[in-house]
Amino acid sequence: MRSIILKFHSAQVYLENLPDDATFSIRLQTTLYSSVEFNQEPRFEDFPWIELRERDNTVSSADIVPLYTVETVFLSLQMFVEKES
Repeated sequence: MRSIILKFHSAQVYLENLPDDATFSIRLQTTLYSSVEFNQEPRFEDFPWIELRERDNTVSSADIVPLYTVETVFLSLQMFVEKES
């Protein structure tokens, strides 16, 4: 966790100041199997999953700034900033 926070801190060098109307989203991609397994767990029944259409997941003329990548046996995580050019 500490290394992630340090990466975020150092990423400020590559990013501009945020405008007042800036927004963010957290997007997860998973396999169908994982999604089904997750939804069968009663304590996650009311979790507000929103399925995105492919075109909802893109920004036209975007610059992508990678922040952090971690890969383990159970998880592949990539964090990046996507901003309009």
